[in-house]
Amino acid sequence: MPAKEVGYAGLKDRHAITTQWFSLQLPGMADPDFAALPAEIEVLQQQRHDKKLRRGALSGNRFSLTLRNCTGDFAAAQSLWMWRMRRLSRV
Repeated sequence: MPAKEVGYAGLKDRHAITTQWFSLQLPGMADPDFAALPAEIEVLQQQRHDKKLRRGALSGNRFSLTLRNCTGDFAAAQSLWMWRMRRLSRV
């Protein structure tokens, strides 16, 4: 399948554990056999649709962050985080 026939919405951090939506343009073709995918890729849902998924087409962007083994000035990091969240809430 040519790469131009694959659509996706959103760009993910390569080190994250994520859920990602993809679309495959397969008019008149059978559903693909997802059994050949690597074990770390799990198809949670599939459905037919007449439109290709485009970046930014998601209705919302929700995420949570888990920080582990962090060092440094917690108060400074917290202050910077709160400043950034205030700026984002005005957009």
